[in-house]
Amino acid sequence: MIAETEQRHKIQQAYNEQHDIVTHLIQSRAHNSILNFLDICRRLNSQPLEQIFEQADDFSLEQIPELIQQLELQRKEAAKKLECEMAAEFRDRIQHLQDQLLGHR
Repeated sequence: MIAETEQRHKIQQAYNEQHDIVTHLIQSRAHNSILNFLDICRRLNSQPLEQIFEQADDFSLEQIPELIQQLELQRKEAAKKLECEMAAEFRDRIQHLQDQLLGHR
């Protein structure tokens, strides 16, 4: 199986060279999204809530939806535990982030 793959690769390289085709690596944004998601999860788990709220303006626009998603999960968990004040804090921060995402700072 590996030998066949290598043979196909050689054929493709020869074709590319014959036709002056230069290949480029494609950088996947999905990979970056996963890293962003993991970074946000790490921050949420390692920092006090107030510190995360203070740093929320430092998140890029690409990271905000992921942060909102994580905060929404935490808001629901707080509501299940009947921690109403904490759930309200999450709700307010989520609303602020949504406004920020829409440019309504």
